[in-house]
Amino acid sequence: MTLRRLFRFWLLVLIVLSVAAVSIATIRLWILMFTGPLLVASWYVTESHRGFHLPRFMVNVGALLALGFVVFSAISNPDIGRAMELLGIFVLAILVLRQFQLRTLREDAQQLILSSILVISATIQSDRFLFGIVLLSWVVVLIYVIMLYQVYAGSEKARRERSAGSPSTISLDSRFGPLDVGKLRRTALMSIIGIILVSVVVFLFFPRQILFRSGVSGGGLSGRSGFSETVDLVSSTRISSSRREVFVLRWIDPGGTVTQWPKPILLRGAVLSRYDASLGRWMNSSRPRIAKIETDDRFTQLGTSPIDEQIQTYTVEVQMRSLASDLVFSPWGTLAIATGTPRLVEIDRSTLLIADSGSRDIGNYASYSLRVQPFPPFDTLRSLEGESGRESRNVRFPIAEVRDIAIEALQSMDVSSDLQAGETNWGYNRRVSRALSEWLEIVFAYTTDLRDFIQIPGEDPIVSFLGRYRFGHCEYFASALTAMCRSLGIESRLITGFVAMEYDEGTSSYVVRESNAHAWTEVRTGPFQWESLDPSPRTVLEELQASNSSWLDGWRWVYDSLDFFWNSNVIGFDQRSQQTLGNRFVGGWQGNVSEIRGQVVERLATINRSFKLGVAGYVWMASIMMLVICFIVAFIIRNRKRRRILAQIGCGPLGSDERRRLSNDLAFWADTLRILRQKGFEKELSETPRRFADRVCLAEPSIEAPLHQLVDLFYHIRFGAHRPDSTERAQVMGFVRRLRSGSRSDDAS
Repeated sequence: MTLRRLFRFWLLVLIVLSVAAVSIATIRLWILMFTGPLLVASWYVTESHRGFHLPRFMVNVGALLALGFVVFSAISNPDIGRAMELLGIFVLAILVLRQFQLRTLREDAQQLILSSILVISATIQSDRFLFGIVLLSWVVVLIYVIMLYQVYAGSEKARRERSAGSPSTISLDSRFGPLDVGKLRRTALMSIIGIILVSVVVFLFFPRQILFRSGVSGGGLSGRSGFSETVDLVSSTRISSSRREVFVLRWIDPGGTVTQWPKPILLRGAVLSRYDASLGRWMNSSRPRIAKIETDDRFTQLGTSPIDEQIQTYTVEVQMRSLASDLVFSPWGTLAIATGTPRLVEIDRSTLLIADSGSRDIGNYASYSLRVQPFPPFDTLRSLEGESGRESRNVRFPIAEVRDIAIEALQSMDVSSDLQAGETNWGYNRRVSRALSEWLEIVFAYTTDLRDFIQIPGEDPIVSFLGRYRFGHCEYFASALTAMCRSLGIESRLITGFVAMEYDEGTSSYVVRESNAHAWTEVRTGPFQWESLDPSPRTVLEELQASNSSWLDGWRWVYDSLDFFWNSNVIGFDQRSQQTLGNRFVGGWQGNVSEIRGQVVERLATINRSFKLGVAGYVWMASIMMLVICFIVAFIIRNRKRRRILAQIGCGPLGSDERRRLSNDLAFWADTLRILRQKGFEKELSETPRRFADRVCLAEPSIEAPLHQLVDLFYHIRFGAHRPDSTERAQVMGFVRRLRSGSRSDDAS
């Protein structure tokens, strides 16, 4: 393969990888499915014997059309968050078009730059594990392509200079020999290893300032896995429909039986109690009252009083899949928590949100268990929230039109908006909020596509939802119910988190996906009691869940487990993880070594007890370990000797069978060169074995006979494919001994 074709081939591979990166980052596989075959076809169309190329004016027209599409899309939907996406579309179109044109060396370099821009735009949009694998592959190929480009550019420059100085019209085309390719690959490999090592050092010493690190102490999980700690009603976009698994959940009844709860399980992640009408956004305004609790694999109470076991208490087991967060997603009023490893958790007494605060582990928690009472008694709630939980607030809503809509809705449901005789405030809150939730569920349509939900200037999005469109997704339903309740003086708040509703009969567990990110309302119905109300139509949610299912869902756990490791240990490597790593490998290395040694001894003792071998078992295992160590050492020594032999005979790139044959049959030649080196004769790289032997014999005639015998055998084996038998091998050893002693006698045999 010519140098130009080799460079163009790997440049094409680099571009395909950049397209794959964009496809994964934007979760649009059709990009790769559409442009991938086009890029592959460009190789066969343009690099064939009679290559076809698009005229430059057609490429320029295509680029202008792509630019027009991007500008039109930006004007029709002026969202700054789409800037990287639109840039990627434009660069992708130019990349594909230019692959079909006749390119110069400079334009090949521009393709390299465009591919880099495409990957950078994708990097800003994604942190998925699969994207990280593609990005690493792209970097490795990029290093090799850059080196090929430098060699190709130098070759082209030399070719032009030779052509200008030669009257011949014959095209001078540089070709790669096997030795040149091998050297370039070794250089590229060493460069890749060096860059990876530097990247690891930078990774360890400069931790990430991640955005999805959250918890009750502040932070933001915005945009991660469909869940958000704020609700923005102004952005009219389609919410996540991704089937990516976030975590799995098992619901265990008081008798210890895994069962399915009759209603969807609402798992809280954020509590939003303030609405900013100028932004159309719900945010958290309460001051957290943090209590820190140490946990382990046994249940630790979150309240100040023991759990009343006479009340039905359920257990919730959660196993993380792809999501790495310090938020503990839990039902309202969780009583106790257990974690797989010792950790420090925080509970906000004002909202009962739970968050992980760190441990000796580098990554985030991978699993946890909760004790939950669906109908907790008064004393239990008071022990969780403290006496400040009795505090109630006078609430209102800043948009006056919402109150009028709420009163009309109650009238249509034949429900009075006034406090009835003998009715408590808590009873009023419960009656009115349930009626409003039922009204929303019956009258309004649920959809995840808000392209027809046009924001009206000067009109609040909640008013538009209630009075104009009457369709939307869960954030609009929950916002409307919370707003109407607050407009009537009912203390309420908006909750975001996940809803568990997809039950897998095979594993007896709920599968929670990114598309299960949800929003609902909590209404205060007692001094410490909050009732969860979900106004989103349950049947529609279940239908959407079923319509998005596919046969691939059963295999997503394999990838999602790797994705969790990536998010938790790589993307989530922050200052807290860095400090934990430093304490583990710097301050506590002796303890770690002792711990590892103890684990090994315990494992060996377990094996010995299983086979009932007694004291002899330990002797047997020690003997096996010594044999394994000796085998490894012998294997390393043998490989080093084989590489040294092949390097001394200068075989170049060969197949594995040929390398094995030559390293065994030509071992005597390495000994010959070593003996002659000790006698003061060094073979030059450009010197053939025959010429080297003649030079040595002139200086020391006493070794002429054995040396020429060894050289003749070398040529027979190296170039004649001769395989010496046991008799010839014994003769060779005799020649080597005579060479070492410098004997003049001849050995006719």
